[in-house]
Amino acid sequence: MMLPEPPSPLSVTVKNLTARVDKEQQLDNVSFEVAAGDTLAIVGPVNSGKSALMWAINRLLDEVPGARVEGQILVEGIDVTRISTRSLRRRVGLLIPTPLARTPLEEIGLALRGHSSEEIGEETERVLRLVGLWQEMRGRLRRPYDATDPVILRLMALARTLATSPGLLLLDDPTRGLDSIGRARFEDTVMAAMAAGTMTLIWATREPDQAGRISKNMAFLCCGKIIEMGSTESLFERPEDPRTESFLTGNYKKLLSLIGRSSSQEPSGGTIP
Repeated sequence: MMLPEPPSPLSVTVKNLTARVDKEQQLDNVSFEVAAGDTLAIVGPVNSGKSALMWAINRLLDEVPGARVEGQILVEGIDVTRISTRSLRRRVGLLIPTPLARTPLEEIGLALRGHSSEEIGEETERVLRLVGLWQEMRGRLRRPYDATDPVILRLMALARTLATSPGLLLLDDPTRGLDSIGRARFEDTVMAAMAAGTMTLIWATREPDQAGRISKNMAFLCCGKIIEMGSTESLFERPEDPRTESFLTGNYKKLLSLIGRSSSQEPSGGTIP
């Protein structure tokens, strides 16, 4: 099965998704829908299942030893298990904030295997302009870039992910460890890329304030379960579940008591290696 070609955004439907890695529960009967072109922020504490969810949609979780995934994930109505992983990941991009090559041309080239050097050069310019790195890198595309700079690293990883023109972009806590200036730069870059209307975005974050900035819709994920989902405004102003309210207001001691854990334990959906 094939997904629609670029530049169309892709819808996603998750039905009764459950995942385990060995004996660790990662996700527990998770269901939600995101319409083509929409943005959904998934908020939750550390180890709540956010990474497992992102990896499951991209089918990266299938490659984790001991992983077992049940339920259904549909992209444009097509079950992801009926799509080759290569085709799926070309249109469903998961940002991995790790340098995979030393130079900008090599990084973008990894995403465009099978393309000519001319095509890779043109695409490198396009995506580096898109993420705001073209001016500082245009004269050294064949030289190593500074992967020790956390902002440059995230933006280069974003450029690599955007090189295949994904219709669904998955971001798993992408600004973790960045200062406020770095977070703002990354958020603004993603929002500018979304303005073209060619992508759907699912952004997982442990920062409720970030969710408020980047998305009109939000889901609270805790202990592998979707606790509550709705408009970002309604969840902040009128949360229906006390666990949601505790997390969004920063009352983590109360959250831990509500989910039956001691203050020395993190809410956990397991750990993705």
